[in-house]
Amino acid sequence: MDEVSKLRRLVGITAADEALIANQRQQLTEQAPGLERELEAWLQTGEDRAARQARIHQGFVASFFSGEYQHAFYATQYRQAVSWRRQGLALGLTLALLSKLRTRFVELGTQTHSADLAQALCRTVDLAQAIQSVVHHLDHTLEDLQTKSQRELRRVEHSCEHLLQHDGEGLVHAYVEHFRWKLRAYRLALGEPASEDPLPLSTDECALGRWLGAGGLDLVQEGERQPLLSAHERLHRLMAMAVEDAEQGRPQAVTEYLVDVEAASEEIADILREAITSRLDQLVRQDSLTELGNRRLFERDLARKAALCERTGYRLGLLFIDIDYFKAVNDHYGHAVGDEVLRQLAERLVAALRSSDGLYRWGGEEFATLVWPAEPPGLEAAGERMRRAVAGSPFETSAGPVRITISVGAAYLGEATGKAPESVLQAADQGLRRAKAGGRNRLAVHSS
Repeated sequence: MDEVSKLRRLVGITAADEALIANQRQQLTEQAPGLERELEAWLQTGEDRAARQARIHQGFVASFFSGEYQHAFYATQYRQAVSWRRQGLALGLTLALLSKLRTRFVELGTQTHSADLAQALCRTVDLAQAIQSVVHHLDHTLEDLQTKSQRELRRVEHSCEHLLQHDGEGLVHAYVEHFRWKLRAYRLALGEPASEDPLPLSTDECALGRWLGAGGLDLVQEGERQPLLSAHERLHRLMAMAVEDAEQGRPQAVTEYLVDVEAASEEIADILREAITSRLDQLVRQDSLTELGNRRLFERDLARKAALCERTGYRLGLLFIDIDYFKAVNDHYGHAVGDEVLRQLAERLVAALRSSDGLYRWGGEEFATLVWPAEPPGLEAAGERMRRAVAGSPFETSAGPVRITISVGAAYLGEATGKAPESVLQAADQGLRRAKAGGRNRLAVHSS
């Protein structure tokens, strides 16, 4: 049962009422212009500023005399209600205005000596008041939803300020544009004129759809991808129906879709929020220049793997790496070239390691590698592979070839160093200092 049928049933309008009014339609309609002027005059005499500025749409009063109280009547009353809401007219005043109209309908019934006609017309006023209440509630709900959406946009843009600087994937932009698209669709469905920029109703043309088509779906957890696509398709289908109804003079149709629209939108937002949270977590632990894990991630992984070694008896190896004379590179070529060298260095070091080993940027020109599990001479072999990978050929930069070398300190977590995670770091650092003191471009293993 649609909304107007529910309201008709609520106020008790019958087919007999419709027939009775239809028989008197011509005589009643002649009264409409005078009643409209009377109602506008009543609004003008009030103290409420919005009431004095409010206007009654042409055909509003005549709709009560149509003898048909289905969708056409609902649409007329809905448009008038939305207009009054936009003009700032309070619900109490609109209901009072309709009560004024009810009094005049009773007088019309008296004039025609038909109490049944008066009762039938009064029930149409009951229906109009019910529609006014529905529109007031709907518009208030939509205002709340828009406020909530705008608040969420501000929250995300503020909390994701760091992510926005690295949002090459467009994840945050897609999330924000989803809310903006929905707000535009709501305003259009509620009868506001379309802007010069048409609302994209195709799932391929909106900002979220373009992001998904350009590979954004890869940033969503695999189990959430199909639900996201389904919710996106469902949201566009519902909004296309609502906008079409609005364009054809049935803006009240949004009441039929609101709950489902919000459900689909929230499903999309929840999935995207989860992806944003995951990306933020990644960025917090990632070095922005080399895209390696940063010192924070290194410290977390070191603690976890040290605890695992304690339980399993495996050995954990640490390689501490420093670029030899890197300050001279920055001084001679500039920091932009230095950054190029750091990025290429990270690529060479990763290529020299096993997939189970972890490489991190400790800070500046220092790097650290966790080798697990580590068995002699595996740790030394990993360090030598990295050293040779760096020294073997120059780095091609925008300033031309640049040659660098690295020094590596190696240590095992165990009896020799102590079992605290900090101890192996101190031991590897001692090995690094030995490598530097020994002439650089070499590896030194800490020994107790």
